[in-house]
Amino acid sequence: NVVLTGVAENRNATTWRDVAAQALKHAAGVQIDIIDAFRLGRFTEGKTRPVLVKLNSVWNRRLVIAGARKLRDITEFCRVYITADEPLDVRRRNTLDRLKFRAQRDGKSVSISAEGLMSIDGVDTFSLQDGFISTLSSLTNISNV
Repeated sequence: NVVLTGVAENRNATTWRDVAAQALKHAAGVQIDIIDAFRLGRFTEGKTRPVLVKLNSVWNRRLVIAGARKLRDITEFCRVYITADEPLDVRRRNTLDRLKFRAQRDGKSVSISAEGLMSIDGVDTFSLQDGFISTLSSLTNISNV
């Protein structure tokens, strides 16, 4: 699987699937067989959700990942990025590291427990086990990160 970010939202799935297929074709240099493609997450006005694309073979995945940098040279795809799909625990670890970096850069106090619970300025905000902790105070804190 690969994940595409930057593909514009459209209520018509055929439209954004065609854009994703064209991006994969440009990246790989050949037509890529797609088994399935779907958006990740809930629709939010003004946000662009990533697209998870299931490919036909590992070889196609390698071609697409290797050629992903070619998209920056094409005006239509200069804001489309392709990455390998990662397991949930790896994605959450990367999210935790990114949140920690941003909070420290902004001068906030960050602590991470042995269990992987991150607190920013004393408010629990993210957990490696459960992801974002959605309380009103932590959502306010995260938006400031």
